[in-house]
Amino acid sequence: MKRVCGVLFGLVALLTVTLGFTAPAEAQTVVVTCTSSGNYGNVTITISVTTVPPGVTVTITGSGFLPNCTIVITLGPSGTVLGETVSDANGNFSFDFPAPQQPGTYSVTASDGVNAQTVEFTVVAAATPVEGAGTLPYTGNSSSIPVAQIGAVMVAAGAVLVLGVRKRQHRVAAVRVED
Repeated sequence: MKRVCGVLFGLVALLTVTLGFTAPAEAQTVVVTCTSSGNYGNVTITISVTTVPPGVTVTITGSGFLPNCTIVITLGPSGTVLGETVSDANGNFSFDFPAPQQPGTYSVTASDGVNAQTVEFTVVAAATPVEGAGTLPYTGNSSSIPVAQIGAVMVAAGAVLVLGVRKRQHRVAAVRVED
């Protein structure tokens, strides 16, 4: 097995050197070029939920944006950038982000630099746990020792009954044999 692994490792090393495969020195940058040809500009965006608790993932999807273009997603009137995505060849995109931690009504805007669309959603306060919710009521002892003791007594009582019945049957049989 070691020999097979060594041979395979040697072949991979040989192919790497022969074919010139090397690890990239640094990440490559992809340049996105927006195309403005076609019938675009009737932009729409939709949001996966309109009411959400804090921190839950929200998804917005859009269509009608410039194809193959960077879409910048911003939050609220402050214009805080949530992130970027790239539209596909048809001008469609999808973007996920966590809902803000503070309750309130928020707006999300998607823009390709030419077209922009805004949608609103509401973050509601997280439900506060009710005292005692999710637990079973206390109905007795949490120890199983009394149950085990009762079981042992019942087994012993059953054994005594079985022995008593067998002893009685043995006496009855012995009396019949004497008659």
